[in-house]
Amino acid sequence: MRKIMAITMLLVTLLASTCFAADWYWLVSTDTTSFYVDKNSGQWNGLHLNCSEKIIFDDGNYALYDITYDYSDSHRIKRRQNFIWVYNADGSYIGSDRGYEWTIIPPESVGEEIAHKVFFLFKSRIK
Repeated sequence: MRKIMAITMLLVTLLASTCFAADWYWLVSTDTTSFYVDKNSGQWNGLHLNCSEKIIFDDGNYALYDITYDYSDSHRIKRRQNFIWVYNADGSYIGSDRGYEWTIIPPESVGEEIAHKVFFLFKSRIK
């Protein structure tokens, strides 16, 4: 009975890990960072879009973000970093943090370019 339970747990773990595989899509790069979004992550709630983003720094360290964009005002796009996980270049976990504040994305910035690309990538999923 224990062997059956162990095998079942192993199969569930393997299936779960493949179900949540990220499909990173390049958005934009600067001199020091590259920005990606997981093409499988976009979910709309009205005019709010929640998605997963990855930022890779020039030293190889990277951060994973759970982000929500607010597109209710097309002239003032806002974003909220719900949760952030930070890793070393070798994939070792460094730490995490929560973000609660909405911030307005400055016009004609890299952030605005990312917000527009993310919107167009996921616009077909708007309900």
